[in-house]
Amino acid sequence: MGCSSERGPESRGTPEVHGLPGELAEIDVSYLPYEHLADGCEYRSSYLGMELLARGIPSFVYVVEDCQYDFGIHGPLGQDWRFHESVAIWHDAEPALVEPLMSPGFLTPGDWVERLASEPVNLYLADSGNPPGYTRVEGACGLEPDLAQAPRTIDAMGSWSLANVMIFCSYMRRHLLDSPLYTSAREERLIARTRELLAVVKGQDLLISDDGEAEAQLASGPWCPEPIAPK
Repeated sequence: MGCSSERGPESRGTPEVHGLPGELAEIDVSYLPYEHLADGCEYRSSYLGMELLARGIPSFVYVVEDCQYDFGIHGPLGQDWRFHESVAIWHDAEPALVEPLMSPGFLTPGDWVERLASEPVNLYLADSGNPPGYTRVEGACGLEPDLAQAPRTIDAMGSWSLANVMIFCSYMRRHLLDSPLYTSAREERLIARTRELLAVVKGQDLLISDDGEAEAQLASGPWCPEPIAPK
């Protein structure tokens, strides 16, 4: 369920979405629907991971989760989330989070958590290729991630599944269509960039080709499944 929000509707407004920090500023993520706050943090994280991969930068994902899996994580406009996920890279030998919804600069894990929660939380690490793939620990609270598991090289990164990327693209097309900031150019960019990024992932031998229909469609040009049906 994306960022897992069932409360705090989009009618509260449209959040400010920042560009990426520092040396990452040239990366264009304006086609990703960061303004869609009810859902989709893991889809955007997977795409941002691919954008970083295209620049030779390894990444991983931080996950913050309410200890009771309740709605104790809070978005920029007061949305209530069960969890949230953001991409991190190694910067000056420390993990630095990249979150366009929160800051134009890098965030330390502590700053990131402080902006999202006021109560104790659980923190996990996940692969950029499959951010939803972290393993929850039931009944625990205050868990901290083992940074020894965070990849420091591209060779150490986990893979992207073609089937997952197609699902993520379909959901983000839905989010774009539902956004007050929708333009056909953003949707077209998402579709075109998906094919380009998948070629990068495949070139790094990090793509699991597990969707024959998608492979056939992408062989002919940019493609993404139709937007997921609205709820």
